[in-house]
Amino acid sequence: MPSPQLIDLRDNPSPALLAAFEDLYTRTFTDPAERENPTQWPPRLYGNLPAPQPRMHLLVVVDGPPATTHLLGGIAFEHYRDSHCGLLTYLVIAPEFRRRGLGRQLIHGALARLHQETRAHGTELCGVFAETEDPDKVGANDNAMAPRERLTALARLGARRIDIPYVQPALEGGSGRCRHLLLLAFHPHTDAIPGAVVRDFLHEFYRALGIDAPQADVDFRAMERALEGVAILQAL
Repeated sequence: MPSPQLIDLRDNPSPALLAAFEDLYTRTFTDPAERENPTQWPPRLYGNLPAPQPRMHLLVVVDGPPATTHLLGGIAFEHYRDSHCGLLTYLVIAPEFRRRGLGRQLIHGALARLHQETRAHGTELCGVFAETEDPDKVGANDNAMAPRERLTALARLGARRIDIPYVQPALEGGSGRCRHLLLLAFHPHTDAIPGAVVRDFLHEFYRALGIDAPQADVDFRAMERALEGVAILQAL
């Protein structure tokens, strides 16, 4: 197999690769509460919406020239400019190409681009977050990948858990608030991050999803209380 190549569709638009990613995404993320409507992606991927809306990137890995439509996997991620944070939203690898290091390659590529983009805005990246299903709250049925298997894979890639009562606001095109997710952080060189960093990200994230006043939201206030001081990063 030729050496895999990474392509950021924000800088190199490809309708064929975007469609291939959407297909793999739809088959991987089967929980309606965790899924966005992909028709909402192009304005965020190719435009420059004002904050709190994030700048979206879609990094895909292919096994040939950039014009190929043979997608091996990809990662969608977002840059939240007010809080100087990133969110890794959807990591997908085609089943036949798993366990080949592509997930690590994609995450490292996403982190590098988030660092580059924040520096281009005159600041440094404060935090990088992700979400995944809590195996203690969901079963393996109807999932393309068992939650505990996914958690183990993310731990190998450097993710750790932030112990707060995390609630994801309703996604556009989703089925309501999601209360069975864990909030993860990718911070390999420290065991804790300032609670204010996580709080500021969540405040912007909630506003981006239509919660105009997060400080008046019951779920946000519960997380804010848990983030006083520092946020301890726990092994998965």
